[in-house]
Amino acid sequence: MKLCEARELRASEREDFSHGGVERRGRILELDDVGANPFEQGGWGTHRELRRKEKNDPRVGKTAACSRSTLGVMINLKHSLAAIVLWLFVINLGIAFGAGLYEHRISLPRWLDIAGGHWSAEAARQDDVGLRFWAFVSTGPMTLLTLASLYFATQASGPVRTWWLAAVAAALVDRLLTFSYFIPTMFGLMQAPDTAASVDTAITWGRMNHVRHVLVAGAWFAALQALSWLRVRGGG
Repeated sequence: MKLCEARELRASEREDFSHGGVERRGRILELDDVGANPFEQGGWGTHRELRRKEKNDPRVGKTAACSRSTLGVMINLKHSLAAIVLWLFVINLGIAFGAGLYEHRISLPRWLDIAGGHWSAEAARQDDVGLRFWAFVSTGPMTLLTLASLYFATQASGPVRTWWLAAVAAALVDRLLTFSYFIPTMFGLMQAPDTAASVDTAITWGRMNHVRHVLVAGAWFAALQALSWLRVRGGG
């Protein structure tokens, strides 16, 4: 109620002058930056409906103003949550991309000797990057952020929606590959003996990693584009 009263103090009264008299009409509140908000879908129609009701029946002016104020807070809150999720999504993808390149260039050669044709399951178990690092970066956080981004991206509009959905699509493919191939295969390799079959499996795993790098890099780039458009639409 205090929020509605505060908004009413900022409202202006419109007066019509006809036949020498003054006709007082209901207070009209303007919803800040509705047109610039990429998460306005569904809210603007309700806002206009409240304005029509207030115009036709001045008795509901105060109720309509309060409803519009609450609506504005809800839209702004939704915008803020979406922005936080997108920021975290961008940061997480950047970390995952950099860490993936490091693992491929630095850690994998410790486990796999392609020239000599040897696989060291012991070295892979000692590093245990899956539990020591990836579980806290991609296995849990990236998966949750991808799902949260899927929800908020479908609620957005314009370029923000397009780029964000593109990032989500690439991240979802990466998540599917990770849970269906990369994690099970590496778990098996960590228990595998040093045989030609293990070496072949590890080489294939390493080559498939290039696909994952492309997917994560593409998702990161698209998420950055969505974030830039969100800041433009939100006024920075």
